[in-house]
Amino acid sequence: MRPLVLALVALLVAAGAAAQTPPPTDGKLPPHSRDKLTELVSKLTAEKLDAVMAANGLEVPKDFYDCLCSNAPRTSGVGSRYVEGQCELSGLGTWRDPLPGDAKVWASCLDAHAYPDGRTLVDVLADAAASRRRPSAATLDTATPGQRLRAEIAALKKVCLPVGDGPDAVIETYDREYLDYLNRREDAAAIAADLPGKTRPRPPPPASQWLVDEMESAIAGAPDPCEQAAEAALVAEKAKVRTLGDYIGALASTWYKPGGDDALEWIGKLKRLSGVLGLVDGGGNLVDIAKEASAQAKHKAYSEAIEEARELIRSSRGWTKATYDAFVEGQRSAAADAWEAIRRAADQHRKRVAEAEIRRAQRPPGPADVQIQYDLTIDNDISQANAEKAVTLTETFTRLDTIKFLNETLERHRKPLLGRTCEQWMMQACGETK
Repeated sequence: MRPLVLALVALLVAAGAAAQTPPPTDGKLPPHSRDKLTELVSKLTAEKLDAVMAANGLEVPKDFYDCLCSNAPRTSGVGSRYVEGQCELSGLGTWRDPLPGDAKVWASCLDAHAYPDGRTLVDVLADAAASRRRPSAATLDTATPGQRLRAEIAALKKVCLPVGDGPDAVIETYDREYLDYLNRREDAAAIAADLPGKTRPRPPPPASQWLVDEMESAIAGAPDPCEQAAEAALVAEKAKVRTLGDYIGALASTWYKPGGDDALEWIGKLKRLSGVLGLVDGGGNLVDIAKEASAQAKHKAYSEAIEEARELIRSSRGWTKATYDAFVEGQRSAAADAWEAIRRAADQHRKRVAEAEIRRAQRPPGPADVQIQYDLTIDNDISQANAEKAVTLTETFTRLDTIKFLNETLERHRKPLLGRTCEQWMMQACGETK
């Protein structure tokens, strides 16, 4: 239904309503613009009008279609009512006709069946269309990708939606990278001009190009500004996830610092391979692979949480308060199960360590080498208990973090839409901001 919405925007621009007339305080269109828009909307079938309204999170006022049918021109003595997208007429028999296309009939029914705030269907539809208006074709031809995305984000912020600062940070990073990209492209072109006939590789695009492209695509695919804001905010979260290049850089600059028992066998093996792997700096310090691998696992989990949140935002469109509350309650239950798993893991770990220390205290007498082997066996048992607890805690705390992130996403982008339209949320948000 996007072409229909864009057609409404084009009509507003052509009429000069959006560009030249200050928005009325009551949210209603100027008479001339309303007449033009009413004429366009009157050409829609019920199915198409319902689809346009649904795409913007709106509904046709109750009894509006019945009003159209009851006011449709017909012979005296013939009754008319709305049935399944058409007007059912009855007199000498029963038959169905399309909705009347007379703009005057539509105007009369629009006024008779306004929304609670006094605005008509075309008023709220015009607001929704205007909030989705894109830059002009001339602007799009000359704007950089960063400028185009900045205009999209600015439009969402203008209607007081919770986009956050993430998209702005992505755009600022992209603008710097894009300028560097243009310079590299000019340098490559200059070299190519000096070496005719020689093929030169094209400079790679900005590193954050994928983020800008994904954010633009997510905004374009969302049905209304409220969903666009959610998509943009969640895509921007991906900028916080470390890339493979960042991982390697951090790996090469994080060094192992021994402490306590530093005679671990794997450290010795790594040091022997360090010349080949390049994992040691000039001072002989070893990269802390274990620490960095753990950090990378957390970034991977966060990335997965973002995608889970995006799927949840899409699947939760149209949720009722009861559906929302049921999901949140399920999340609370899942979190309670996770905390119980953490408690069990901690209890089990304490029990295993205590049992190992009891065995150590009950060590039988014998030769020194046997004593050493006995202690080593107990140490290995404790190390295994530590490792198993660490795995359980890491996985469980990661899931708790994901639950928290999902709940925060719903609280921010879905809860405000329960029981109201996107346009109503924007009005309230802007009112609270003022």
